[in-house]
Amino acid sequence: MAWDIDTDYSFADIHIGNGDIVLWKGRPEKGITVNSNDLIMIPFGIFFTAFAVFWAFMASRVFPIMAVLSIPFILIGLYLVGGKFIINERMKDKTAYVITNKAIIRKRGNRVDVWYGSDLTNMKVYTHKNGTTSFIFANSLINRGRTYRVSNEYYGIENVRDAKDVSEAIRKIER
Repeated sequence: MAWDIDTDYSFADIHIGNGDIVLWKGRPEKGITVNSNDLIMIPFGIFFTAFAVFWAFMASRVFPIMAVLSIPFILIGLYLVGGKFIINERMKDKTAYVITNKAIIRKRGNRVDVWYGSDLTNMKVYTHKNGTTSFIFANSLINRGRTYRVSNEYYGIENVRDAKDVSEAIRKIER
C-alpha cells in the first residue's frame, strides 16, 4: 500500500513522547524555488557541463574510452543546471513535517529526521516568490582530525504556506 502523505503522519509517532504536544503538521507546497546559492550554481553548472562535453569530445578523438569516462562529469553538470530542481520537486510528494513542543520531525522519502529543541540554531526565514516560506537552520560540523575542517549542514521546514503557524510552533519548542 502506498504511503498517503495527506492523511498519514504516523511516521512521527515513535518520536512523540507521552507529554509531547503536536503543534503543527504539514507538507511542502509544489513549485520550484530558487535561492541565492542557485543563482551562482546555475551559471557554474552551465560552464561545467560545456567544459565536460568539450573535454569528452576532444579526448575521445584520441582515446575513445574517454567519452564513457566523461559521462559522470556531464551528469554532474546537468544536475547543477537543473536536475537539482527536478529532484527536489519530486521529493516534495514524499515529504511531511510534524512539530511538537520538543522537536521538529521530518519524513523525506524513506528517511525520518528529528531535531530536538537543543539542536536548533539560529533560524533563517526565506519568503519565496511563489508565496511559500522556508525556515532553515544550520549546524556547523567541526572535524579536528589531522586537518581542521568546518562544514555546514542545513535543515529545516521548506516551502510551506502557513508561515505564521509554523513560526509560532517553532517558537514554542522547548530548548
